[in-house]
Amino acid sequence: AKPEFIGTADINGNTKYINNSGKKMLGLEPESEIKNISIDRFHPDWARKVVFEIGLPTASKYGNWHGETALINKDGNEIPISQIIIAHKSVEDGEIEYYSTIAIDITERKRFEKELIEKTILLESFFNNTLTLIALLDKEFNFIRVNQAYADADEKDTDFFIGKNHFDLYPSDAKVIFEEVVKTKKSYHTIERPFTYAMNPERGVTYWDWSLVPLVDTQGIIESLIFTLLNVTERVKAKEELVKNEKFLSTLFNSVNDAIFTVSMPDRTIRSVNKAVSELFGITPDEVIGKKTRVLYPTEEEYLKYGEILSNAIKENKTIVRAELQFKKNDGTEIYCDVQTTFLNEFGRKDVVIS
Repeated sequence: AKPEFIGTADINGNTKYINNSGKKMLGLEPESEIKNISIDRFHPDWARKVVFEIGLPTASKYGNWHGETALINKDGNEIPISQIIIAHKSVEDGEIEYYSTIAIDITERKRFEKELIEKTILLESFFNNTLTLIALLDKEFNFIRVNQAYADADEKDTDFFIGKNHFDLYPSDAKVIFEEVVKTKKSYHTIERPFTYAMNPERGVTYWDWSLVPLVDTQGIIESLIFTLLNVTERVKAKEELVKNEKFLSTLFNSVNDAIFTVSMPDRTIRSVNKAVSELFGITPDEVIGKKTRVLYPTEEEYLKYGEILSNAIKENKTIVRAELQFKKNDGTEIYCDVQTTFLNEFGRKDVVIS
């Protein structure tokens, strides 16, 4: 337990006694003489008013008073305290004979309260301004509170949700998952989970990343659940569209009659080929992908010669190079081809497409 400040004062507010713990709080030595010093000397202005205008009058009337004030030590530092003032009355005539006080230093508590307030303000700011939908539910899945983003998503006021059951508003098979979270006290996270509004099926299927996190007290009892959601419908649709586009481009890539290679520069490694490459060169994609284009040339001289042309074109920032080149088929037959090389700049990496 923390040392307590214990002191007494006469009815005029002059000190009669302060214990050593109290003297230490004030920055005084144990042998310091403190008798007949007005107690207002030991309080900052605001605390002095509390003591003389509220504390002492209340204690005089009701016998005691409890509140938060402050001491000021000899160095001028303010020390927050929790203080009790007791009025001691004569048994004969009921007149007040003296006051006593007991106080404890609450500096740490006040610091903790300040930090708690600051964190609360920060969390409130996040809660009210994040784009993530957040709902606080009880363990029966009734809404305790939702943030503005949650309410806006359904075009409702935040107060609309309070007390209503989540699955009355949004019936779905996710209820089984919610019940499992309550049963196991383990969080659940999912991504791109489809959802259809039973009350508004015209909205179609939407997709959500969401989490359900149980808040458990020191006894292991669930106090509430934090439900967070992020609408990722546009992301899912974009991915679906990308797959469609890639399928279309792949079909187009393999339907043209020209043999097409994509090649990394400057090492000239083959990254992909289309179907026509197999027909023209008599090779399968697995036989050339990942290898240098040297495998296509009949001589080292031809390979290096075109490599120099490509290097110069890159230095000159050309986008297209056309040439007639000699190649070698898989069976050793040499052929001549008209070649168009197009330069691509992907994420800062220079690639070429040769057709």
